[in-house]
Amino acid sequence: YTSIFRAYARRIENHDGALVREVARLVDALPSVLVCSEADPAFCHRTHLARAVKDLVALPMCDLGMQ
Repeated sequence: YTSIFRAYARRIENHDGALVREVARLVDALPSVLVCSEADPAFCHRTHLARAVKDLVALPMCDLGMQ
């Protein structure tokens, strides 16, 4: 998973910057949540997307399974 998520994070940073900015714009404009059914947040690709988005807007991150 480490190499897969490293590649996914690079893709987000390098190729999908416009998409990340669009997600950030939507999060900033509307109440938003990124959800995943993965039991372990370490294996969730949305965690990586959320990290990229939170750098652009005030997006608190909370792993519900860890509550």
